[in-house]
Amino acid sequence: MKGKQTTSILSNLFICASLSITVLTNAMDASDTSNYTEYTKADSTVTYTNKPRIFDHTKVDEAVKNTMRDIEIPGMAIALVARPEMPIIWSKGYGVKSLEEGGLVTRNTAFWLASVSKVVMGTAIAKAQEDGILSLDQEVQNLLAGGYFNIDNPGSQPITLQHLVTHRSGINDGPTYQCSYYINHGDGTHSKLMNLKEPGICPEDSPITLAGFLGAYLDSEGEFYDSEHNFLSQTPGEAYEYSNIGAALAGYTVELASGFSLADYADREIFTPLGMINTSWKLPDFISGNIASPHYAIENNLTPIPHYDLATWPDGGLRSSAYDMALFLATIMNGGELVSRKQGSRILEAKTVSNMLTPIEDGFGIFWGLDFLWNYNGKNHKLNGHNGRDPGSFSYLLYNPADKIGVVLLANSNLENANKIKVNKLITKLFEAASGLQTSTQ
Repeated sequence: MKGKQTTSILSNLFICASLSITVLTNAMDASDTSNYTEYTKADSTVTYTNKPRIFDHTKVDEAVKNTMRDIEIPGMAIALVARPEMPIIWSKGYGVKSLEEGGLVTRNTAFWLASVSKVVMGTAIAKAQEDGILSLDQEVQNLLAGGYFNIDNPGSQPITLQHLVTHRSGINDGPTYQCSYYINHGDGTHSKLMNLKEPGICPEDSPITLAGFLGAYLDSEGEFYDSEHNFLSQTPGEAYEYSNIGAALAGYTVELASGFSLADYADREIFTPLGMINTSWKLPDFISGNIASPHYAIENNLTPIPHYDLATWPDGGLRSSAYDMALFLATIMNGGELVSRKQGSRILEAKTVSNMLTPIEDGFGIFWGLDFLWNYNGKNHKLNGHNGRDPGSFSYLLYNPADKIGVVLLANSNLENANKIKVNKLITKLFEAASGLQTSTQ
């Protein structure tokens, strides 16, 4: 498919959304850790590090259910985080995992995170940097020396890890990026997700491993190589261009430098210490039935589509629950430590977190988007985080470092551009509700 352009009604659907938060005016169950005391009502939970308090969630329930009805979302899970130094977490699931098979969504239901995966990857890279495994100044071509593929960017200019984490590598998401989505049938065979709607768009025998797909895309000997569409004309470091392929390559550097895949490294250094038991880049790690099915409108009928995987999985293939992501967010908001009544779990030093969240280029730290303006409670606030959008799923993870509140939103339907403003209004209401958690009383 070298140099082949694809034009389809699904072209926009099958390309991960870039971070697109803008100024908004007047809007916009597995076991828990025993270290937390909980207040539970229905399938929602308020987690405190001291005694339970009352939180009125009726306005949140109404806002979530209205949004789900208005834009046809089968299932959604949310979490609100406040006071991260002694964290308060409120989390709840709404709707169903699948319109065909049912199953109520809970705070522990795993969703496809799409590009929210990048902030978790960024955190793992920051940890590797802290441990002396990686450096942002490292040239990626040197890490690849003697490996499976080369990076044959025009001019052969060096690409550093810093270029990758700030989307200034010169690598572009060309049309064949769509061929990274595939369905694993569990019997040694797979099929490309794009081909469900447009047979023949993607070769079924093209690589589905991370190294294989990156080599096919970046190496001049690869079947997807296209110097015009896969790379910018500018040299690395000159121009910003959001790139999922570049992000996947950044994730691959963790394996090149440490000998552990990003998935295994993150599990060891982040997920296990924080008790994130419903989080993984690997589909087989999940209990059957505890994953929300992605949904997409086909012939005007919202329908589940198969659970799929991503050859470039570091850029968007993480699955997690709202509650797990709230634990992660509370940790980042608290300088790398999750605190309970009895003990703390530190995954990063506070200085490492600060460096990760310091702008390097174009409003990005290490894959974290920084200082996005959002209006709630009548004024603009600066938020950090990321959003994500993929076939049949969308997600948000955002927090206000000044107010010390955060929001996680996961959903199992496609987010059309026309519906973004409705989701933005919901997120506004969630931040206002999270502000209430700060002052909730008995």
